[in-house]
Amino acid sequence: MKKLLALGIFVSVMFLTSMVGADTVVQLTENGVSPNAIVTGTFPVIGTATVYAGYYVISINDPNNVFSGTYNSFCVDPAYAPTGPTSYSITPVTSLNSSNPTTLQYEQAAWLLSQSTSANAVASQIAAWDMVFYNGQSLTSPTGFNLASSALEAQAQALVTLVMNTRNLGNLDNYYLAANPTTGQSYEEGTQDYLFYKCPEPATLLLLGFGLVGLAARRARRRVEN
Repeated sequence: MKKLLALGIFVSVMFLTSMVGADTVVQLTENGVSPNAIVTGTFPVIGTATVYAGYYVISINDPNNVFSGTYNSFCVDPAYAPTGPTSYSITPVTSLNSSNPTTLQYEQAAWLLSQSTSANAVASQIAAWDMVFYNGQSLTSPTGFNLASSALEAQAQALVTLVMNTRNLGNLDNYYLAANPTTGQSYEEGTQDYLFYKCPEPATLLLLGFGLVGLAARRARRRVEN
């Protein structure tokens, strides 16, 4: 019985680690931005540009069928969109080791995505850009990310202030960065990167539950033996 429990725990841990611990290379397609608004802002590298803000709808084709699906995402890279299916690496946000932008900036953008709805998706995307591109400093700067709409700018600034004052961003384990190129520096290189949320698979939850039950049973047996 002990060997069975130990095996269940080991298999659960190894499976979960393989699912989220290593980069996965997939084919990604951007399908559009919805809901959206057209905004003009100042971006790193590309300068002043008129772009869509909102949920960037992406489709992923994963040969391992782990990430295959369609997701609402935020753009987090001042680069141009892919024009067709393009190779991307998928990395958990919590596993990033990034200095420019910092891992914290990506986590703050993921938190904004977690709090967003269709009603505030446009302002939330702008706030995510502000966090990742300018560390939350551009909406109040004359040389940073400026918006023609004062109302939209105020809404985005309120979200920036909220995330910067949030000390505990919560559980971001199921948020991922899709990056191109798939190796080396992706920020300001290749095509634009995306942040997205993937709901845990039922099989993953079952394995995790099996492992937790095994741990609990083992601890209970130890108490009885003692």
